[in-house]
Amino acid sequence: MIAIQYKYHDAGLVTATSGPRREASLVFKLCPIIYSEPPTVTLRFGGVFNDHSVSRFIASINNDAIGEDAYLARCDTIQIDTKVPSKDGDIFVFVGLDYFGEIQIHCQHLTELKA
Repeated sequence: MIAIQYKYHDAGLVTATSGPRREASLVFKLCPIIYSEPPTVTLRFGGVFNDHSVSRFIASINNDAIGEDAYLARCDTIQIDTKVPSKDGDIFVFVGLDYFGEIQIHCQHLTELKA
């Protein structure tokens, strides 16, 4: 079963990158209300099937950056999409960010790395 290890609600998006080979990474500082010592976690999507849509979504985040001292966005939700069944090599992740909206990322690999 594919599962998300961390709770991303109210986490601050530190960086968002895409490319070069159908991959994307979102780096979050997790919420201090949920975690007493909030870690920084990289959520990496490998083998992104809808790379064009994901790249545009990430570009819109980076184009609207507020400033150097602020997070890029606040996370509303990150979860395995419950409307589409996921399995190894065929994963559907629902990402919702305040102000930027929501996207479904369809990928082959999903990795969470704690810094």
